[in-house]
This record gives sequence, structure tokens and C-alpha cells, in this order.
Amino acid sequence: MTRFFGFFTVPAEIDGRTYPMVVDTGSDQTTIEPAMANVWHLQEDKFGEHKVTGLGGEEAGIIRASFRP
Repeated sequence: MTRFFGFFTVPAEIDGRTYPMVVDTGSDQTTIEPAMANVWHLQEDKFGEHKVTGLGGEEAGIIRASFRP
């Protein structure tokens, strides 16, 4: 486990490549950047865009993606 900008990350291997993934024990979902969804060829679910709010009150728009090729 590594501390990265105040967050703890662990190495996760996806499709033969290793990426740092944030450990969030208080979340019931996993979020990734849209650019990574494109790299991994993930399909967007039909639920549209959602907003999430971080600990500091910062908001971000996310999309839901399926882990299906």
C-alpha cells in the first residue's frame, strides 16, 4: 500500500498492466477516470452521468460503466 496525495493506493493488475487503485473502505462503488474506461474498453451503462462529492466537498461528474468487453 502506498500513500498518494493523501490517499492509499494498491497495485491492481488489469489486462496484464499494473495500475495504482485507491483504497476506499467507505464506498459501495469503484470509480475510475473516463480516460481509463476508454483504455479498458468498458461500456457505459444507460443510467447517464452522476455527480459524486469527495471529502473536501469537491464535486465531479462520473459515468457508470460495466465490466464487460
